[in-house]
Amino acid sequence: NSNFDQKSFGGSVSFGRELFQSFDVSAGYNIEDVEVTNFSSNVPGFFQDNASGLTSSIISQIAYDTRDNRISTRQGMYHAVSSKYAGHGIGGDNDFFKVNLDSRIFLKMPIKSTLKARGLFSYVNSLNSSPVPLFERFFLGGINTLRGFDLNTIGPELRIPASAVGGDGLFTYGGNRMLLFNLEYEMPIYEPAGFRFVAFVDSGQAYAEEEKIDLFRFRSNYGFGLRWNSPFGPLRFEWGFPF
Repeated sequence: NSNFDQKSFGGSVSFGRELFQSFDVSAGYNIEDVEVTNFSSNVPGFFQDNASGLTSSIISQIAYDTRDNRISTRQGMYHAVSSKYAGHGIGGDNDFFKVNLDSRIFLKMPIKSTLKARGLFSYVNSLNSSPVPLFERFFLGGINTLRGFDLNTIGPELRIPASAVGGDGLFTYGGNRMLLFNLEYEMPIYEPAGFRFVAFVDSGQAYAEEEKIDLFRFRSNYGFGLRWNSPFGPLRFEWGFPF
């Protein structure tokens, strides 16, 4: 977001095990210190005062995973519920609870192609009178969400003065709920080298505490790209265009 800069440092430890075939359970502890700086001078003090802080949290996840390959998936499904609890009882400055519901389906198609569908719902709520920290709120836009929009530019907005001489600008402050849907069709271009073509459609939105979830406010895009399972790891080159 062009209205502020963010830097963070921290660490985490986690453990997990497979309880039954295809079911995985994991839990861990994470500590992170985030400093959000260089705000535009016209961003309201309410957001600047609640932007930074130390978060000490317990994280957990349970997942059902039947994918045939976790890197180059052709078929199967992945469903996961994850949570994050942060509170003064385990140290830190922030008190909140966050949950994510992530569902993905992979269908094998002709000519070694794959149809992929994903739905994601996320929710975060403050556990005291303070607002949810800015860096824990939900923003859309960028390579991992809405690929036709700039990074972290989609979500609840506030109109603020652009300069002292006049004009208005928009400050995206993020939502406490988020819905995201992705649909992809992936096919091989040159399989021995790991090159694949992808076409996609993305749609989603983030909503503030006082807003109702309204599907008609979704932002959407289409696009295409090239993926390469390179010797250095998977690489993605994708171009998105807003509807």
